[in-house]
Amino acid sequence: MAHEQLQDRDEKTEKQQVVDGLNHHHLRRRSVFATSSSSPSVSSASSRRLDTPDTHRFKDRTIPFRSRDPMAPTADYIPLSQDPSTPPTSSSARPPSPLSPHTLLVHLTPPFQRVVYIALGGLCSLFFLLRVVPTVFFSASSSSSPAPLSPPSPAEPPEPPESAYVPAADPENFYRLFKPVPPAVADAQVRARQAHEAITDECLEEWIGRGRWAGTCMDVKLSEPRVDLTWLWVNGSDPLHRAVREKHTPAKSVRPAEKQFRDHDELRHSMRAAKAATASWPSSSTWHLVTADMDVPDGYGAAGLNETDTEGKRLAQVPQWLDLDALEEERGEGEERLLLHHHHDFFRPITPSGNMSEIDLTGWRERALPSFNSFAIESQLANLDPAQVSDNIIAFNDDQFLALPLPPSAFHSSLYGPVFRIQPDLLVQGSDGGNQAGTGEWRALAWSGLLLNERFGRRRRPYLAHNARSLSLSLLHEASLVFQDTFTSTPLNRFRGSNKDVPEVHTIFLATHFVIERHREALLWSWAVAKWGGVNAWIGEEAKKAMWEELGGEETVPEIKLVWPKREGRSHIEEEMRAAGLRPPGSKNPELQGDTEYIFTSQDGYPTSYLPLPQGNNIPQVEGLPDLTAEASGTWPSRGILKRNDCIGTDGEPAYALFRWLLVDKPRCGDHVISALLSATGASGISAFLPPPTSSPTDPNPSPAYLPLELRSPTSDTSPLPPNPRAFVLRLLQRYAYALGATPSRFVSITSPAQAQLELVHRARANTALLCLNDDLKGDFAIKKAGIWLRAWLEDRWGEKMRMEL
Repeated sequence: MAHEQLQDRDEKTEKQQVVDGLNHHHLRRRSVFATSSSSPSVSSASSRRLDTPDTHRFKDRTIPFRSRDPMAPTADYIPLSQDPSTPPTSSSARPPSPLSPHTLLVHLTPPFQRVVYIALGGLCSLFFLLRVVPTVFFSASSSSSPAPLSPPSPAEPPEPPESAYVPAADPENFYRLFKPVPPAVADAQVRARQAHEAITDECLEEWIGRGRWAGTCMDVKLSEPRVDLTWLWVNGSDPLHRAVREKHTPAKSVRPAEKQFRDHDELRHSMRAAKAATASWPSSSTWHLVTADMDVPDGYGAAGLNETDTEGKRLAQVPQWLDLDALEEERGEGEERLLLHHHHDFFRPITPSGNMSEIDLTGWRERALPSFNSFAIESQLANLDPAQVSDNIIAFNDDQFLALPLPPSAFHSSLYGPVFRIQPDLLVQGSDGGNQAGTGEWRALAWSGLLLNERFGRRRRPYLAHNARSLSLSLLHEASLVFQDTFTSTPLNRFRGSNKDVPEVHTIFLATHFVIERHREALLWSWAVAKWGGVNAWIGEEAKKAMWEELGGEETVPEIKLVWPKREGRSHIEEEMRAAGLRPPGSKNPELQGDTEYIFTSQDGYPTSYLPLPQGNNIPQVEGLPDLTAEASGTWPSRGILKRNDCIGTDGEPAYALFRWLLVDKPRCGDHVISALLSATGASGISAFLPPPTSSPTDPNPSPAYLPLELRSPTSDTSPLPPNPRAFVLRLLQRYAYALGATPSRFVSITSPAQAQLELVHRARANTALLCLNDDLKGDFAIKKAGIWLRAWLEDRWGEKMRMEL
């Protein structure tokens, strides 16, 4: 992705922000695209709905609402404060449009030009009445069908089919009245990875040590993991949400771009696309929709609600097309299951003790909510109820789509863990983010990089591809415990970058690299502490000599010229997964099923150490990373020099001191040690890192295998090793297992109607499996026209309704 695609565009002018308010997809009004009741494309019930007032409802209570669109007929709306029984005003009260032909004759100048201007004005009036009025700018003043439209010019996107723009079903359940849970602190207990429990210790010996699903593993058959789908969604055009947003909007310098809240009905079609793409997944997979919630406004009394009805309750946003009753029904085979989660139910601070006074809890939540910051919302995902949400999730924005069927292993597998998609050519430098724009993502990226540097060693880390992303909620939760101060402060920024002095975490970036870094930490701890430190936690001079020899060094030579490790694991992925009873991620027909390739796995070492690749090299590459399945040749550049005195020394020292030196203080030394041990291991497995086998029994009721959340002093760590260090390390390494994947993807920045058509029609690729449509539109006309065309394209691509749609 180009660098400029990653940055939010400049904020709109005040006038443009007003125009953005007209994008009210949730407001019901008559449409010029609505056909008559006799039209075969629209049912009579749908036609009758076109003439009903705009209503916002929850359950059986109807909440009339007034459109903010000055071009809409005023007869169709009733303000919240107006009694619903009051007759609506006449439709003739509609104000004249600012685009009326009369405005063309306002500036008539000298008398000799009057006749010419009148003639031109008449022609313009005729043109507007016959072409513009029925197509773009006005709502029809009657429910009759418009005259057929002439074909568009080749330079413009085609006009949408009439049936695509019939207003959505009656907006039942637009809001959900709910009672939030009382304020609480986040759970401070490290969670297990459930998907790994089916793998026995004996099988892990084969899988981790030798890198093959063989031997005792052949008796173990795994099931496809449950992978849940999670969407973050907000209806920024909702007048209630807009009013609350304006109330809390900070200074103009950090005012959020309206495009962050604009909606083109992407959520519905993102879900429809997901249904088609995951039809073959296990039926246990559940969908989750995370939405905003607001105070109940005083005006709701007009709908017959009293204080008892609304006391202690809030209004949660729900898509206008969503049938809440259908969510409560028993689902059939292959039907989706959707759960709703609202911000007040899972925003929670983290404290070391797990305790906080009720006053402090209430104060924190009042400072954090309502939230208009996607970073803040993502930082709280680990607080979703584990009883409802799977450990393995795919995190979607509503503008992200699964464009082709994909197996679960494209995102998660019980063998390789979550599948991350990185961008190796764009590296993020950690800093305090002081010079970065707060309304974009780069300040939060810089802060996250700084946190990772302080905990795991200083380096640049690759940006993540901007599409649907894999997350382990148990590992995200663990990351929140490690960086609890920042995860607690991030929600206090209601808007991105609204307080420069309050650190903000880029949750997805940090959570992804946290897993990669914890696996590297586990490798180094296993070798330095568990293997060489042993029960005495001490590495003497003789042990240092043996360590140097294991790395490939000679006693009289102070350095080792490293070679690129040869690894064959990627060559056997399909074979290993089929042997374990799992579907591999690849596809033999990538135009019918998305093709995902694992380009790196955690058993290949530490991928970030290879970036950036040396310039002008002859190293075979796969998606920007070195292809370690290829045999290293003499034309490859040096992998580096491992210096004995700099990296491991010769004097005795505490094992934990050497571990910390390799992990944080001299991270390049740690990278070189990992590279040398991979070469010592051979083409597969990571046996050189493991402590020796022992006859000691493993814990029959083991807690999750994890290392301390905080780094300790190099000389103060005296924690005893587990009873069976090797079994513990095997579990530890499998806990943080991951794969880096490559799937045909597209990130489309939509800047105009013609450009949208160009990218989505003329440049469409049949093998695209992951698609992101980023709204970068500016100007009221472009926003309206592109929105119309995009809705038609989405409906044409994913037109099959879900059972939960009204």
